[in-house]
Amino acid sequence: MSKKNDAEKVLGFLKEFDTEVFFKEIKLQKEELEKLENMFKQNLEYFKKQKSIYTIIHNNNYDKIEEYREGNLF
Repeated sequence: MSKKNDAEKVLGFLKEFDTEVFFKEIKLQKEELEKLENMFKQNLEYFKKQKSIYTIIHNNNYDKIEEYREGNLF
């Protein structure tokens, strides 16, 4: 009897559950995650460039520094 009552409660909940709102919320969360992922990728690229610049300067690679200043390095 308990399982039948539990099943009826679940079915009652599912009938009242608004799937349209649920899927809209899922879509919004997915879009937000995609935005965050893109921001993360942009930041990662920025930090890779900064690390490269630091390495060039730290190693006193003057040819590369001049190339960077001219905008030809990245």
